[in-house]
Amino acid sequence: MRHFKVKHKLKSKWMNFKQFKECTETYNNSEIIPPNDINYDDNWDICFSSDLKRAELTAKLIYSGIIIRTKDLRKIKIKKFKIAEITLHYNIWLIMSRIVWYFSQKSQDEKNMKQFQEQRSL
Repeated sequence: MRHFKVKHKLKSKWMNFKQFKECTETYNNSEIIPPNDINYDDNWDICFSSDLKRAELTAKLIYSGIIIRTKDLRKIKIKKFKIAEITLHYNIWLIMSRIVWYFSQKSQDEKNMKQFQEQRSL
């Protein structure tokens, strides 16, 4: 499941890379806005959650059992762009960061998947 909506407002939609990175960090540490009616199935054995605040808060609201928090479920960190000083729209930075991630980063590696399987069998 994805985290609930995040309480985060952009200072400006136009920014350079440094501002985009700061904006991303602020977003990662923001509170969530839970829906009025939370419908979920609590018939799980275990819950894995990113260790980011928004994911942890969401997990606590939808699951009352064991929650395993891990940095391995975070999105890949944003690499610095060579055009870092250029001012671009926030959405362009988002698209570019995902393209760079897609072409230069691995997804979860086999080691991480084995750790998840071992934790699940607890």
